[in-house]
Amino acid sequence: MSRKANCWDNATQESFFGHIKDEIDISWCTTFDEIQQSITKWTRYYNDERYQWDLAKLAPKEYHQYLQQGCTHWQFQKQMAQINLQISAMHKNMNLIVK
Repeated sequence: MSRKANCWDNATQESFFGHIKDEIDISWCTTFDEIQQSITKWTRYYNDERYQWDLAKLAPKEYHQYLQQGCTHWQFQKQMAQINLQISAMHKNMNLIVK
C-alpha cells in the first residue's frame, strides 16, 4: 500500500463501481434478491462479455486467460476444432485401411 490519499490505490474499484452506477438499472427491483440478481448478472457481463480496448479488445476473463496461456478463448477453440478435424481424418483413414 502506498502513501495516504493516493487515488491510484483504488482506481480499479472506483472505475468498476462508476460503471455499475452508469450502466445498471435497479429501479424496477422491489426486493433485495432482485437487486442482488441484477448486480450478479451485470458483473458476469462485465467480466465475461464486455470487450475492452485496453485489454487487446478482449473481455477481462479472456485477457486473463491470454496472459496465463498465451492464447485467447477463440484461438483455443479454433485450435481444438483443427485438432478434432485431424482426429476425424485419422479415424476415416483407419477405417479405410481396415476394410
